[in-house]
Formats: sequence, C-alpha cells, structure tokens
Amino acid sequence: EDVALQRRALNSSELDDFDTQWDIDPTGEFVRHERLLGRCFKERPGFSSKVYRELELVKRTTQQKVNKLKLATDDHTGLEILHLFVLDLLGRETPAANIFTKKSDEDFRHTRVVTMQMKIVAGLILFCLNVFFAYYSILFGFTHGIGWQREYLFACIAQMLIEVFINESLECIWMNFFVPTLVSSEVQSATGIIIDTVNQLCKVHDDDTNGGKVVASKHLLNAPDYLFVSTNVAKAYPTLMESIIIQTYSNHLPGELAKKWTSVGFMNRMTTRHNHRSNNIIGISAVFVAVLSLMQYAATAPYMFQRMFVRFCQPFLLSGIIALYFAVIRSPIYIAISAVVLSSMVILVIYNHFYHVTSQSKGKMD
Repeated sequence: EDVALQRRALNSSELDDFDTQWDIDPTGEFVRHERLLGRCFKERPGFSSKVYRELELVKRTTQQKVNKLKLATDDHTGLEILHLFVLDLLGRETPAANIFTKKSDEDFRHTRVVTMQMKIVAGLILFCLNVFFAYYSILFGFTHGIGWQREYLFACIAQMLIEVFINESLECIWMNFFVPTLVSSEVQSATGIIIDTVNQLCKVHDDDTNGGKVVASKHLLNAPDYLFVSTNVAKAYPTLMESIIIQTYSNHLPGELAKKWTSVGFMNRMTTRHNHRSNNIIGISAVFVAVLSLMQYAATAPYMFQRMFVRFCQPFLLSGIIALYFAVIRSPIYIAISAVVLSSMVILVIYNHFYHVTSQSKGKMD
C-alpha cells in the first residue's frame, strides 16, 4: 500500500527509477520472475516473497545486533550503527559491501590482551633465537671463505630489495589500493549521503531555532524503515547522535539493496544508459563493466587467499620485469617508448590526485 501511494506521488521521470528499483511493471504490479526448465516454466519467487524474506532477515539481524550492543559503551554503539548504515547504503551483501567489510576487519582487527610477563618472555625468546642464528651464520660463513661471504651478502641485499620494492609493494598495491579502488565510487557515494544527511539535520535545526518553516519530507514511503538494519538498530538507541543522524535519512528507493530482487541485470542497465552511443562503444562498455564486476567478486575473497594469490604471481612478475628490462635496453626506440609510458603514468597519477583534491575542496565549499 505504501509503495502504491508513493508511486502516485512521483512524476514521470522519478517513476521510471522507482519502478526499476522496486521491480514494478508499467501496470503498477510487481514483476513475477520465471525461468525455463526443460519444456516447462517454473516460477521463481516473486518480488513480494523476496522482500518478505529480506524483511525477516532485517528483523533477525537487528535483534542480534541489539543483543550484542547491550554491554557496549555509547561510543562503540554509535560507531557500530554508523558502520551498519554504510553497509546498508552499499547493499549489505553486494560485492562493494563485502569488500568494505573485509577491508574494515583488516584495518581494525580484534586484539587479545597480553600480560606484561608474556611480552617479556616472548621478547627474550626472540632475542635468544636471533643471537643463535647470527652466531651460526658467522661460523658458517667463516668455514666457507671470503668468496662465499661476498656472494651471500650480495644475495641478501638483492633479496631485501626484491622483497621491499617488488613483493611487499605488489601486495600493498593490491590490498590497500587496487581492491579499495574497485568500490571507491560506491563508498564515496555513501559518504556523500552521510554528509548530506548531517547537513539536512543541521538545516532543520537552524530553521527550527530561527522560527523558519520546516519543509516536510515528500516521501510517503521510507524504505530504510523496512530494509535498513542500521535504522532499526538506531531506534533502540534514540538518544545517540549517530541514531539521530541515521533516522534523519529518508528515501523512497531501496538503493543498492534493489539488486537482490530486480529483474533488470547489471549489464542491461548499463546498455540502457548508453543507448545513445554506437554499438561498438556499447560493446566496449559492456566488456569493461563485466571485467570490473568479475574483479569485484574476486576481491570479495578472504584476504588470506588474496595474499596467497599475490605471492603466487610474484615470481612470474619478477621474471617478466627482468625479461622486459633486457628487451628494452637493447634498442633506443624501446627506451624512448618506455620513458613516454612511465611519464604518462606519473602524469595520470598526479592529475587524478589533484582532481580528487580539487573535487573535495569544492564539495566542502559548497
């Protein structure tokens, strides 16, 4: 009923987006999904059943979070509610939400309390082991002569340089730059929503303080009240500032959560958005989006497996760098091409950095 009322209050341009996200056909009815199995059609769970399961999931998750936060402080509770709000904005079970969760767990790991006695014992054990291995290395090098010692020193220096500038750098680039970049636009969009919500709350407070007219929300249907775990958890802690901010957010669209039940695929939506372009551009865009989506799903794997994959690829990368180096130094043309490519990459990185800095500055001024 709320969906029908909200649908009547929208204009034609807003109605298309509303019907797409709520999976409504032009007649105003929810779409039923079907698939062909053999010679018979088997009806998939329709929109109403999918949303019903989602509502039940929200209720269960909300109760679990509220029970978990009973012993938490107000600071920890507010932080957890904001974290849940970001996950809701990202879709909660989408690749972007999974990557955000894994990155947060990686950066903010759970730690165990270790007594000072245990720290002293562990430090002494490490010190004794280092002394033993250093003494053993000295004796082993002394028995093999000066020539072996020089080769060993050269190998240690080479190993240290490779480990720092190639192995660890590659892992750092993948884990801390490339994977977050895959969902940076979604996270920045969620951040923008939080900032806009805070600004809206401050504006309402100023209007109320100055005796101005407060504009009521035009949303007859507030999707977060039904689909957001954070909004329902915030209702259990109404006095927290984070709860006030989250309950201020109102939207008649489910947002990223709509991907759980919409019949329009991601590739179809991208093709529709680019229907004014040529077929070649549409094909290239579709391939790019497909590759990006696959990389997002791959980045949702546990970080332990991602590190194993990076370590597995490191020897091949090192061999490729060595082969490329010997191929480039043989010809001045290759050297010039390599210099141009490297310069272009540096210029592109600097341009992107200043572009983001300028965009953030303009956003703060606005």
